[in-house]
Amino acid sequence: MDMMHRQLFATFALAAWLIAPSCTSKDAGTTAEGFYNSVSTPTADYSGQEIVDWMELLYYHVANEKISPPQAARIYAYAGVIMYEAVLPGMPAYQTLSGQLNEMPDLPRPDTKLEYDWLTVFHEAMYQGINFLLERNITGEVETLDDMVDAKLAARREAGVTEEVMARSQEYGKTLALAVEEWAKTDRFDKTRLPSTTYKSPSREGKPELWEPTDFGQLPLEPLWGTLRPFAMAEGKTCGINYPPSEGPVASTLPEFSTDPESDFYKAVYAVYEKDQNVTEDERIIALYWADDPGETSTPPGHWVYIMNNMVRSRAMKLDEAVEMYALTSMAMADAVIAVWYTKFQVNMVRPKTYVREFMGDPDWEPWVETPPFPEYASGHSGFSAAAATVLTDLLGDQPFVDSTHVIIGLPPRVYDNFWAAAREAAESRHYGGIHYRAGIEDALGQGKCAGETVLGKVKTRRPTEETASK
Repeated sequence: MDMMHRQLFATFALAAWLIAPSCTSKDAGTTAEGFYNSVSTPTADYSGQEIVDWMELLYYHVANEKISPPQAARIYAYAGVIMYEAVLPGMPAYQTLSGQLNEMPDLPRPDTKLEYDWLTVFHEAMYQGINFLLERNITGEVETLDDMVDAKLAARREAGVTEEVMARSQEYGKTLALAVEEWAKTDRFDKTRLPSTTYKSPSREGKPELWEPTDFGQLPLEPLWGTLRPFAMAEGKTCGINYPPSEGPVASTLPEFSTDPESDFYKAVYAVYEKDQNVTEDERIIALYWADDPGETSTPPGHWVYIMNNMVRSRAMKLDEAVEMYALTSMAMADAVIAVWYTKFQVNMVRPKTYVREFMGDPDWEPWVETPPFPEYASGHSGFSAAAATVLTDLLGDQPFVDSTHVIIGLPPRVYDNFWAAAREAAESRHYGGIHYRAGIEDALGQGKCAGETVLGKVKTRRPTEETASK
């Protein structure tokens, strides 16, 4: 089925949901038990590998389209919501995210008396969802999505799913994805587009502490991202840093700006510069391993998506556990970047490259890693990684793992004792790369941890048992 026909079918499916009593959440309540479909094969009977195939494809397109880290995090988070809700009716021990995430409405629900194939629902929902998340303009490669869904649906037919069940399941998958799309349209993303292209950084005249693009022609990247609606946080400053004029619960360790060689700030910048002059080969490899530049990789949140893909494989995770992991972790990273970007453009702290060139007598200095076009404080990589580590540790425990994310670009796998060891290395890589002060790293780790804990504290995926409900 070509793209136009798929989109038309999806539109008709949404219209059908609006009027059809068999696909409504009116009386479903907030738990999966309220709309659990016992006549269909449970979600837990399917392999989580089905997710990996889609997330690897999404990873590829995020990299190929050179999507920025904030936008990538948003894409992965909505994909996580879609996959979780698509198979939720087959998960009696779990509950919906509707009513838990900010402004998320009730979603369409399948008829509990009719049979559905949850893998078919999942594949159609992911197909439709990825199309809208990538804005249906994948450069010359949209057929990869068509090929994926066609192959997945053909496999379900070969597995014995009847055409009646296939059609019903496809319609529900499309309808659900479209409902999430309508919710996504209200997160203020569109309101940040034009102002982002016309945004002008505050003048540094008389204010040398302020950030400016480090290279000619650079435009500030996503200066309004901190205004987006988060998934679980109330707003960007919920996990902000209490460094004036920003605010939030994370204690700031950033010294007061100064160009005095005896000041703490000068020493903080010099520590970055000195490390750049004396970086070891292992530190250089770490800086490159976690650089995750748009276009070369799927950005920092994509790196953690790849780690989750490896978790699914190594732990032979079932589909219900896997969708929970992707949804919670991806939402935490999306909220973390909103908090970090809120801080970045509130504080507007100068980058090491600018400071070293202007005040340390090295006008030609270039750090190991290219300086990105947004303020230094605080570190996006650190925020992403701390958020992911917080959620993954809560879900999977403290365990060693192998990260093979960048084998495809010639970097060998790395072994970590646990998720936090990887997160701290990712954060430290920005110091090795010469683009972040120590405070920007440490404080953003706090922001990411805050975002992860906020998601875990507010969003409950497991249905309360009688014991927990009585407490």
